Amino acid sequence: MSEENPVELTKAALSSYDSYVHNLWWDVATLSMKKGSKQKVKLEKSLKGLVKEAASLLRDTLKLKERGLHHILNEELISRTIGMFEQNNIGVRLTNPITTFISNLPEDDERIPELREQVECVYDMIDDEADVCDSDEEYEDVEGEEGEEGEGGDEEPESDAESVEDDEGGDNSSKTEIEDDNQDSTSPEDSEETKKSKKALDQLIEDNGGADTLFPPLDGTGFFMTTCKINHSCDPNVFVQYNQDPYLGLVLELVALKDIEEGEELVQSYIDQNLPTEKRQKALRR
Repeated sequence: MSEENPVELTKAALSSYDSYVHNLWWDVATLSMKKGSKQKVKLEKSLKGLVKEAASLLRDTLKLKERGLHHILNEELISRTIGMFEQNNIGVRLTNPITTFISNLPEDDERIPELREQVECVYDMIDDEADVCDSDEEYEDVEGEEGEEGEGGDEEPESDAESVEDDEGGDNSSKTEIEDDNQDSTSPEDSEETKKSKKALDQLIEDNGGADTLFPPLDGTGFFMTTCKINHSCDPNVFVQYNQDPYLGLVLELVALKDIEEGEELVQSYIDQNLPTEKRQKALRR
C-alpha cells in the first residue's frame, strides 16, 4: 500500500463501514447498566485499559511510528471498530465438520465399519460404560464381535492376504501368507456388509439423540456486510439461511418468506417467532 497520503488511504479502506453504527466499545458494553454505578465505571475503566494496550501493541508490531503512521491507529478508532462489531455482528451456527463427513460418506465406503466402532466407543465413554477407548484391541476382529449386527457372525475375518499351501506339501498349519498389493479386497459380500454398517451407524446416531448430540454444532459470530444491516421485524419478509461452501466457507443466503415489492425494506426476525409477545419483547431488550 502506498504511503504518500496515508490519511486518505485509511479513509478509503474504512469507507465500506461508514454506514454502520460506530459507538465507543465501553458505551456499547455498559448500555444496560445504571449510569454512574460502580459496575459501569469499573467495566468502562477495564475496557479503556484494554484498548490502550491493544493500540500500543499494534503500533509497535506494525512499526507505525517508524513509518509515520502512528496517528492513524488511535485508541478511538479501535474502540469504535470493536463497538461497531458488537452492535452489528450476527450469531452463526455451523454443522460440525465430523457430522458433515459422516453424512457424506458413500454407503459402501470401506472406512464405515471402523468408524462405527469408534462412534460406539465414544457413546460408551459418555455413558460411563467403558474406561478406555484408545486401545488397539478395541478394534480387532470387529466383524467377528459384531455378528449379531450382520458383521460376519462366526465366519473368519476377511484378509487382504491370500493363503497358499507350503511347497513341501505340509498341512494347513504350514500355510504362508502372501500379500498381493494389486488385489482388490472388496468383494460384493464386503460391500453389502459395509452398506449394512452404514445403516447401523446412522441408526446408532439417531437413537442417541442425533449427530448434534455427539458432535455439537460450532457456534460463533460473524460480520457480514449486507445481512448485518437488516433490521428486525415481528413480521419478517426474509430469513437467513446458512450454508457451508467448500471453497467460500460460510455463505449466508436470504430466502424470501413472501412477495417483496421493489424498493421494500428487507426485514428479518432476530428471535423465535413462536414465543409469546412478552418473551419476544424481553429477548429483544437484551
